[in-house]
Amino acid sequence: MPIEREFKYVLRDADALYEKLMRDQTLTGMADINQVYLSRGGRIRSRKWWLKDGEVFYASTAIAKVEYIFTYKHDLQTMPGCLEIETEISEADFMLGWSEADHKIVKTRFLLPNDQGPGVWEIDFFKDEQGIYLAMAEFEVPAEAGPPDRLHPLVQEFLVFSVPEDDGRFKNRKLCERKLVETLLKEIAN
Repeated sequence: MPIEREFKYVLRDADALYEKLMRDQTLTGMADINQVYLSRGGRIRSRKWWLKDGEVFYASTAIAKVEYIFTYKHDLQTMPGCLEIETEISEADFMLGWSEADHKIVKTRFLLPNDQGPGVWEIDFFKDEQGIYLAMAEFEVPAEAGPPDRLHPLVQEFLVFSVPEDDGRFKNRKLCERKLVETLLKEIAN
């Protein structure tokens, strides 16, 4: 999707939701993501997609695919959404960028089944050395599409806050530190 819109939803009970998703047989994918923001623009990330094997994803040592990607995003002024340009990079380029960057995000992403036409439901779990500190769902659609007609049942069940499209507090770059996220979660709880 070169031009996309993202509708975001903050979720509660991250650990319980994570465990539930690890056993969910309807999921369409899972990835471990390491992502960094470069000081002069753009981000790089590694994405390790896991195969589902039996009851849980990690029961398998088989990795379906590993990707290293450079992404440039630009918020559009003339229409809703953002321009997103992605290209594959080498593992060596990713490792060099990882060592140079200070805004690092480690997360696990689950892809949910979607029966609402164009769009992708994802749930990301942001992690640090202490464990999961944020669960956030996204519904990504092409620029001409709008928000989902209805929330995915799991999103509805665990929903805390529907993020307004223009709320910059929930951009991934700002979610890389647990303390900042904890402050943000307190703000939206009031």
